[in-house]
Amino acid sequence: MTTDTPPTEQPTGDFPTARLEPRRVIGSSKMWWATAAALVVAAFLVWRSMESSGPTITIRFPEGHGLAVGDFVRHRGIEVGHVDRIELADDLSNIDVEVTLLTGAEGLAREGTRFWIVRPQISLTKVRGLDTAIGAKYIAVSPADSGAKEQLEFEGLAAPPAGDGYRDGMEVVLRGDSSYGLTVDAPVSWRGVDVGQVLSVDLASDTRYVDVRVRIDSAYKNLVRANSKFWATSGLGIDAGFTGFSLKAESLTTIARGGVSFITPADDEEATPVRPGHVFTLHAEEDGDWTEDASTVSLVDFPLPPTVVLRSTWKQKYLGFTRTYDDDASAVVVATDKGQRLFAPSGPTQVPDDALDDSWHLDVFAAGSDGPLAELGGKPKVNPLPCDLAEIRLQHNVPRNQTIAADRLRTPAEPEDCCLVRSVAGDAGESSVIHSLSRVALSESGDCWQVDPEGADLDDWHGAAVVATSDGALIGLLVVTPSGPAIATLRLAE
Repeated sequence: MTTDTPPTEQPTGDFPTARLEPRRVIGSSKMWWATAAALVVAAFLVWRSMESSGPTITIRFPEGHGLAVGDFVRHRGIEVGHVDRIELADDLSNIDVEVTLLTGAEGLAREGTRFWIVRPQISLTKVRGLDTAIGAKYIAVSPADSGAKEQLEFEGLAAPPAGDGYRDGMEVVLRGDSSYGLTVDAPVSWRGVDVGQVLSVDLASDTRYVDVRVRIDSAYKNLVRANSKFWATSGLGIDAGFTGFSLKAESLTTIARGGVSFITPADDEEATPVRPGHVFTLHAEEDGDWTEDASTVSLVDFPLPPTVVLRSTWKQKYLGFTRTYDDDASAVVVATDKGQRLFAPSGPTQVPDDALDDSWHLDVFAAGSDGPLAELGGKPKVNPLPCDLAEIRLQHNVPRNQTIAADRLRTPAEPEDCCLVRSVAGDAGESSVIHSLSRVALSESGDCWQVDPEGADLDDWHGAAVVATSDGALIGLLVVTPSGPAIATLRLAE
């Protein structure tokens, strides 16, 4: 039986062809949507980074000192900008540095702002920029006044400015027959306390004298009057005699760099204020007649307000025993037409969690006194205020000499030169002590002014009155918080 098999087709040698039909690519896969989302996020991040940058400025320095692209601009220890480009100037004599400031630092782009490259400087009296010896360099800045006009091109300084670039004060000129060994940054002192610095030492225009330009810090400029006497305190003083010899020097700084001291007698008709730039004679040494009289001009020319002590006491159990505890702080009492108001840090007004029932109470004391001026009891009405402050309306009047008149209270619009005032008691009776604060050490933070203590311990000034040096007005209280000291401004609410 024969079966017919269909013939097999022979290959013709042609390649097979495929027919492509159009497909929608975008939207056919979830990966495309992920890619689109990533592009949107990237665009947003680029836009956000552009928005977070301030203006771009150009600073011309005589030397680069190892500065590199990516290094930072710092002000008060924080980064306020970064270096984007460094290149030689067209005349090959300087270095042009392009800097982009960060948001919030736009105020540095103003006429009068000074820039310099921080590098290691080691001398007998100080060490500067040691962190840049092995780390990256950075540009430091001393800002101009807030009212200065905008500027985008600057001439950088070859060295840090004389003195501390963050300090403010009044400049005067001391003219003497010699430099007496004085150098830039040498201290200017009042009774051994540094109150200023030497800014420059140069020949006068006629070369007959030496002009020493000094700055008296703003907190102490009231000490400078037309009758002030300045003298050099350079090097060592040697007093030799038959019984031996003695050495005399103000400090290590004056030995190395020289120094200037001054005094201002108070009982002189010429004890009048002076304007910046006033020229004084710089004497080679001190005249005993200047310092024999203990009566000298006061640091402030207004009466200091009294402060009181607000003290809370309570009892609590400790290891099975009942013990008495207390907490106190300085406070002020303001006398108004509607009664007396006590302002103090909120700490003593808060009842501790471990206090035994009905054991906590408040009292008001005069400085150094054991007997209370007023007993507030265990349930005073406390009005909490911003900046860890509290107000209590007194039901029992405190003696008038322990109060401050309401018309002496002023609410400041911005930080200003001020001093802390605290009443103390000693063998000579009750008196006041002060601690000066320059406005450059204050920065606004909400309803408070944060205080840069500049190395000083202000814990003992907790609750001290803050008085403006311009007019003697009471403007706030100092409160010491976990984040540091701050000034809480005062307002008399109805």
